[in-house]
Amino acid sequence: MFKIYKCLLLLQLLQCVLSANGQNKFGATWVTGVINSFEVSVGALGFQFSKYVDTTADTRFCFNNGSNICDSNGRLLLMSNGFNVLDSNKNYVDGLDSIGGRDIIQYYGFSAYSQASVFLPMDSSVYYFVMSSASDSEFYRWFQGGVGYDAVFDELLYCKIDMKGNGGMGKVVEREIKIVEGGTLSKAQMQACRHANGKDWWLFKHARGGNKVLKFLFRQDSVINMGMQSFAEPVFSKYDGGGQSMFSQDGKKFATTCRGTSKIFVADFDRCTGVLSNPLVFAIDTLSMHNPYDTAQKDYFTEGLAFSPNGRFVYVYMYSNIQQLDLWDSNPATRWAVVAELDTTADAFTSYSGMYLGPDDKLYIGNWAAASKQMSYFNNPNEKGLASDFCPRCLRFPKFNAKTPPNMPNYDLGAEPCWPLGNNEVEMKNEELLVYPNPTSGKLYIKTALRDKRELYNAMGQFILSTQANEIDVSRCSKGVYYIRCSGQVRKVVIE
Repeated sequence: MFKIYKCLLLLQLLQCVLSANGQNKFGATWVTGVINSFEVSVGALGFQFSKYVDTTADTRFCFNNGSNICDSNGRLLLMSNGFNVLDSNKNYVDGLDSIGGRDIIQYYGFSAYSQASVFLPMDSSVYYFVMSSASDSEFYRWFQGGVGYDAVFDELLYCKIDMKGNGGMGKVVEREIKIVEGGTLSKAQMQACRHANGKDWWLFKHARGGNKVLKFLFRQDSVINMGMQSFAEPVFSKYDGGGQSMFSQDGKKFATTCRGTSKIFVADFDRCTGVLSNPLVFAIDTLSMHNPYDTAQKDYFTEGLAFSPNGRFVYVYMYSNIQQLDLWDSNPATRWAVVAELDTTADAFTSYSGMYLGPDDKLYIGNWAAASKQMSYFNNPNEKGLASDFCPRCLRFPKFNAKTPPNMPNYDLGAEPCWPLGNNEVEMKNEELLVYPNPTSGKLYIKTALRDKRELYNAMGQFILSTQANEIDVSRCSKGVYYIRCSGQVRKVVIE
């Protein structure tokens, strides 16, 4: 009888969790399009169009590689073309008409680069808007200096918006705060994942050159630069106008690539510490470009990628092909599969761009040239090979100029405990313990109002040292996982 009662309690708990997750509809509506902009919302029959706007002469509505977010009930709140923030009525939010370098905004009008911006929801109807840009001096060097593709983005900025202000249209409480200035950033490759506490956000942005991941922790009241984690491979290309960084839906994996590269990077991700581990590099297969006028032309560069809902597969799109990598298959001869080629005839094909999971768990891919009335998708992205069921140009728009899905993280990812005091990590208290950079090979810095001793333990729970100082030199410690403990709170760190 007790077992039956216990099962009923577990079932009720599961129903509560599913019900709570069902209330979160931050990604229920997508805004996309160039010249014509479209709103598509998920419904009982999949994506359904709610409206489109003819915006021929107004670049504020050109969502080339844009982003948007709804409230938790699915009502469209904020959208961006990468250089601005608009409200649900498509008016500028509290003067956010130009964010970032003014020269690049004046030249383009909207961002041409993949993953140019992202919205992060916080408690009490507060939202962060994050975007990367080129300063005026860098933009001048880019075009007037003639460096072309060697130019970089050198700024990462955020705005903080309180949607309770201005009659529910949004009030800016922090404007154009630069968290990277004078940097060397990729033009693409920016994505976020919710922290294990279920409230804050990790934001990863790639630096130019090699494989360097800049990490930022977006908290309710502050943004912390958590340093950089570097890997030897792959060396990403300077042709970084296209590319994607993505986290798996469960937040346990991270993958990235950029245009002009023939490799992808995959690693495990720890939502508690923000640490990437167990890095893997995969080279894609060279395929045909399907050009009937030049059959020898080859397709050998990556453009972007996305995870399947179950995290087993990474879908990698190229200019004219889509490949699937099975992370559970250790056999190099069988882990790759070509799952799509052209989605129409060669003459009508506009090339692939921007791949994201929809709220219906289908995997959608847009068009590079925005000259189409359709997007394509995979009906069963959790299935291996051709069973993934590619549906060419099956999401049909009312007019031309559909572009790509918006850049969105998994807004539904909830909290999970962190070892060894899980609830203390999940329920972040006012007296918090912040440890950075993580990983590190030199000094470890501790930011906290707690007055107790800072204690360092190894992965086996053995005591290493105790101090009242807010920095610890760990350069003589062996590589591995350690734990900082203070007043009952524990943070995991990696020494490399």
